[in-house]
Amino acid sequence: MKFAWDATKAAANVRKHGVSFAEACTLFESALAITSDDEEHSDWEKREKTIGVSKRFRVLLVIHTKPSRGTITIVSARKATPRERKAYEEEVKRKLEEG
Repeated sequence: MKFAWDATKAAANVRKHGVSFAEACTLFESALAITSDDEEHSDWEKREKTIGVSKRFRVLLVIHTKPSRGTITIVSARKATPRERKAYEEEVKRKLEEG
């Protein structure tokens, strides 16, 4: 999978959230990442949100476009809130228990 993003937006994201888009891309390497539709931010293009653990061992929430021609465009990335992190951990636990 290839990744793309706007350089200005990426720099602003680091300043605002302390998360680089390069780190955000590492979520997609994990089998435990969870992706769902992002209805809240899909006004003019279909977007998804993925939550998972980055290579820096941080639970992140990444907003991105649906893959198109093998490329995902990162829109934003931030650390998951405590509520999001708990829901993610519970879902991962459930999936692992199911086998």
